[in-house]
Amino acid sequence: MKKAGILLCGALAGVMFVGLGGCGQAPSACNILVENAKTVFEIGEEFSLSEDMQVKLLFTDNQTMKIGETADLVHDPESKTYASETFVVDYSEYDSTKGNDCPIWITYLDRDADQSNNLKIYMYVQVQREANDWVKNPKLSQEWTWGETPTFTPGQADFLNDTAEYYYKLKTAETYIKINNPQTVEQELKALDAGEYHFKAVYPRTDTIEMLDKVLNFKINRLALDQAVVPTLAPVVYSGDKTLPAVPQSQYYSVSYSANSNFVDAGVHYVTLTLTDTNYKWADSDDIAKNIEFAITPTTNVWTSSILDMQSIGTQKGWVKGTFDQAQFVAPTAQFGNVLYQIKLQNQPDSAYNTIAIDQLVFMEAGEYTLKAYIPNSNNYSSVEAITINFVVQPA
Repeated sequence: MKKAGILLCGALAGVMFVGLGGCGQAPSACNILVENAKTVFEIGEEFSLSEDMQVKLLFTDNQTMKIGETADLVHDPESKTYASETFVVDYSEYDSTKGNDCPIWITYLDRDADQSNNLKIYMYVQVQREANDWVKNPKLSQEWTWGETPTFTPGQADFLNDTAEYYYKLKTAETYIKINNPQTVEQELKALDAGEYHFKAVYPRTDTIEMLDKVLNFKINRLALDQAVVPTLAPVVYSGDKTLPAVPQSQYYSVSYSANSNFVDAGVHYVTLTLTDTNYKWADSDDIAKNIEFAITPTTNVWTSSILDMQSIGTQKGWVKGTFDQAQFVAPTAQFGNVLYQIKLQNQPDSAYNTIAIDQLVFMEAGEYTLKAYIPNSNNYSSVEAITINFVVQPA
């Protein structure tokens, strides 16, 4: 039997007590105190008072006076009251057929002729629902791969086994989602996206039985794609133009191109494949995106025109000092790159070549020279075999 200590219960009825024996006009009674009351009952238990319950008056000066004990009360089951000459306990609103808080009314009976100074308060007693407990815990696969069917075994409880409800939610979500049909738990969980979840089995509270629930954790792993899904991009030869790879279309990924690559120059460039469904994963990575290499290889450069020519003096190529005519100069052309020139005296070794621009030939001193046209090696293309021409600059 559970009992309360000194308990200030309920609300004052709005009247003042005056003339309590020997107390004169003041202080006045202002409330009723109940000590050692029984406040907790079980389902189906009849209402009763604790043997050592006491009822007291509280006065405006905080003094108290005992007005009755349990032994002083007469029980009337029909009216559902316990009564004495000084107070009445009314439990007519007590209902032990279900769990709830029931108001118990206590009235002080003023014996003045008009009984205008009666005090009435209420206190709550609790009817406790019967606790439910697991006989056998529910079981659920802790981990499976997306698309697979998990295994679920319902639990067994002391009560309410035919009322089981099931819920799930993402680990990061706020609220649970109810599984509408308890017979399809496995199929509904199979349809979920990959991720980490909480699963909850619930036997709802009834009027007489407390709720029982249990939370289980499970994880749905992403399905690893076959390595063959990731294409191998064939290299292409440098062309001087922007060249994007031919990436096969796929239901599994979308394609984007690295902003750090111009896809023009020879070298390794990167193409980004991004999974369109996060229930999948790459065979070798948990990342959503994967970079694959695309190579542009250097090309072999060739002369498209190998003619290197200039004006003549008689039977010789050349000019009189200061009369070089750039309009008569014919420059060779290549598939890639700009033609550069070097010059040396004819009787000097190749190591004596010096770089020159064509418009500087007009300043050459008299002498016999060799002019070389060439295109240097590049990351994008090879060099070509140099073209040379001998010429003479005659004194003015």
